[in-house]
Amino acid sequence: MHYDKKDAKRRILAHFRALDPDSGYILPRRWVEDRCLRTMPPAARPVVEEAVCDLVTIGILSEVRKGMGRLALTDLGAELILRN
Repeated sequence: MHYDKKDAKRRILAHFRALDPDSGYILPRRWVEDRCLRTMPPAARPVVEEAVCDLVTIGILSEVRKGMGRLALTDLGAELILRN
């Protein structure tokens, strides 16, 4: 079965959109992936991981404290998903 990477990206960004501004828009990478997979089958894990990598590559998310596995919403990402 094919799992949609675009849908996974939407799900991931929805978690950042729902955050309180005091959070600094930073989440643990594993939490983001696992939370996204709650509504998808385990076989979709590679698609979700690839979606996270794509969001980092295009500059919507950035990896902070790589050893800790945290993702942060960039200024570009904030402009795209937090505008009213």
